[in-house]
Amino acid sequence: MDIGPGSRSGNFTSTSYPDFVDFRRNIASKADLTAYNMQTAGLNSGDRTDRMWTETVSANYFDVLGVRPVHGRGFVPEEALNAIGNELARLYPQTNAGRSRSLIPIWKAPFGATSIFRPVLMVLTLVVGVVLLIACANVANLLLARGLGRRKEIAVRLSVGANRIRLVSQLLTESILLALLGGLAGLVVVQWCTRLLQTFTPPANLPIHMTLETDTSVLLFALSISVVTGVLFGLTPALQASNPSLVTTLKDETVRLGGAPGHSRTRSTLVIGQVALSLVLLIVAALFVEALNKAKNIDPGFDPQHLLAASFDLRPVNYSTDRGRAFQKELLDRVRAIPGVESASYIRRMPLGFSGGNSLSVTIDGYVPKPDEEVVLDVNWVGPGYFKTMHTPLLSGRDFEASDETAPQRYVIINDAMARRYWSGRDPLGTKIRVGDSECRVIGVAQTGKYQNLSETPLPYMFLPLWQFYRAEAALVVPGEGDPGAYFSPIRAVMRTMDPKGALPMAPTWPTWRGA
Repeated sequence: MDIGPGSRSGNFTSTSYPDFVDFRRNIASKADLTAYNMQTAGLNSGDRTDRMWTETVSANYFDVLGVRPVHGRGFVPEEALNAIGNELARLYPQTNAGRSRSLIPIWKAPFGATSIFRPVLMVLTLVVGVVLLIACANVANLLLARGLGRRKEIAVRLSVGANRIRLVSQLLTESILLALLGGLAGLVVVQWCTRLLQTFTPPANLPIHMTLETDTSVLLFALSISVVTGVLFGLTPALQASNPSLVTTLKDETVRLGGAPGHSRTRSTLVIGQVALSLVLLIVAALFVEALNKAKNIDPGFDPQHLLAASFDLRPVNYSTDRGRAFQKELLDRVRAIPGVESASYIRRMPLGFSGGNSLSVTIDGYVPKPDEEVVLDVNWVGPGYFKTMHTPLLSGRDFEASDETAPQRYVIINDAMARRYWSGRDPLGTKIRVGDSECRVIGVAQTGKYQNLSETPLPYMFLPLWQFYRAEAALVVPGEGDPGAYFSPIRAVMRTMDPKGALPMAPTWPTWRGA
């Protein structure tokens, strides 16, 4: 299970480590909790530094997940959920009052890989299930037809004293054997189709590996499904084939095509079922294609065509804030000078990416929060000219500029969903938003886009200038002509020219943009 912490405004937020300690202390007798935080690091190997993803975890992380290290050992600790949350709110009202906690199965978590793969896997499971039913109905119909052809043989065996139960068992064994052969053929096809499933992996700077090995559990599942379908769809043909009219069958070797009335009704039912399921499958496929077309035509709030996004992180190479800021500025100037590059800018976390998001608690001038309401907004850090680079329309105000770095006032750009939500028809330009210890003036209102996924409702969002709020981790966004992936190598060469010893870790976040 995953604890889903909610802010007073209902947004999904992170949990502080002291809260985690209190939660774990209070539920230790019933269950156990673990904490984790995902981040990047650099692996230095001589003259190069490779980017890698790491997690800072509590000591019981591997024990709670039931995972054992392949080599070495795990960490050794030095040492009703709502009721605990209420107690924390009483003890620490400033940080915990009005907050909620909910237990979420990891496979249902609204973030991470499961949020991306779950809808795809559900559709695939539905389609596979319908196809299986159609195939089983078809095979059952063939078994009925085969039973008609064996009526003479079965009638003779029954007339000389054969036991009907043994005949049914024999016929069921044949159908189960047929189902097992089909299951074996399916496993062979699975080995060929694993690469196809890999195409569902979303583009991200976080390495994603889909484990598609055919292990013992897969084999047992395939065996179980084969046996169950063999019994369910072989039982009716076996019962009908083992109960012929002995006198009629033995006197007349020629059996009319339709067979007995019972056989005809069963075969007609199976045919009707096949047609109905096929029709359902066609409708689902048509709706799925239509949904894909609609998703493709959804405006994400920026121009996705011919866009390269390459992420890098200055923390692993121990850049100071001043050096890191100077590096980012020089890199941006050099990239903009590459032939074919129309413009370039920075963003800390790509929209519709797989690197999560950030939220901050803010105070908005002129807005009076409701009782127990905490204004927590999603936020991103972007470079100068970001909205021009991404072709995101500014409904009013201006874009961030390089000169903002030395301005005495800090700035912020909001989207129009945020303007409608918190300004209620007032003009937000020039008003102030307090972000932590900084007071920022609204200088622009951007068109609302899609930030986490294409199906999200309009989400209040704000952008802070990277030149004023330095972040060591960022993605360089570069639109250009032709294949955007062609710019990755020149950009990397520029980075190594600027700092050949640092060997900054860099990875393409989106060779081409894909929204899903």
